[in-house]
Amino acid sequence: ESPSPAVAMATPSSSDQQQQQQQQQDRFQQLQDELCALIENCWEAGIMVCNYQPHVNLQHKMDFLVNRLNSLDRAKAQVADVQVPLAVLKYIDEGRNPQLYTRHCLETALQRNEEVKGKIENVNRFRTLLLAELSQAFEQDMSRYRSLRADPTPPHPPRTDE
Repeated sequence: ESPSPAVAMATPSSSDQQQQQQQQQDRFQQLQDELCALIENCWEAGIMVCNYQPHVNLQHKMDFLVNRLNSLDRAKAQVADVQVPLAVLKYIDEGRNPQLYTRHCLETALQRNEEVKGKIENVNRFRTLLLAELSQAFEQDMSRYRSLRADPTPPHPPRTDE
């Protein structure tokens, strides 16, 4: 049986996904090209202003620069759905490579995960030790407690030879 047309349309094929990825890469490439051209024009305009020569048409360069800014303003609609975390911008302001941001976040998450695992392990050890000590001190009450929790076996204290 083949899937119904509604299901087939709801699940994009790998070629559709590749096409969407390519379109997304294209729109970022267009934006990057616009930004590079704008930076180059700003650089050239700066040189023209610093080394002003009457025969050079500075007005033409400024008009071209304004046109590039307008083009960039029109291109912003293509990337309006993209949200850049402030931490990435901070990373860039600090002069660090923004492509390393993901790796840094992953390393931080792994480190925090290890810390939390250690805390959970310590809490579990404490719980076991506390239940074992309470079972020795208050044997009847703890047996009633275990029966209420459907835990018939008393806990064994953890070994401390690690």
